[in-house]
Amino acid sequence: MEKALQRRHFINERLCPVNVCFILCSLMLLLSAGQVLSKDIVYKMAGKISAVEPTENTVVIEVPMKDGEFFTVGGPLAPDAIVRKADHSAALADFSPGEEVTVKWKSIDTGHLILMLEK
Repeated sequence: MEKALQRRHFINERLCPVNVCFILCSLMLLLSAGQVLSKDIVYKMAGKISAVEPTENTVVIEVPMKDGEFFTVGGPLAPDAIVRKADHSAALADFSPGEEVTVKWKSIDTGHLILMLEK
């Protein structure tokens, strides 16, 4: 009986509102820090162009993932984006849906920013 009371006291002491608040605040800080850092990560993937709109300076690439699923990378080209085709500098208008490409991109507040597109 005494051990049960000691255990209950231990649990109540550990889960007091101050400790719970501290734990929740710590988790929220860690999660928000991870989101900020992920915006700085540059991803490189290979996929197929599903849409290209040169007048809007945007492209959409479907990247194959596990189990037949696809990840969609789409958005505007960065002002300093590298666009290459057959080892030469190219324009977005030189690409067509269905072409296999490699894309480098990063997350931004509005979606994806294309840093490099090449075939």
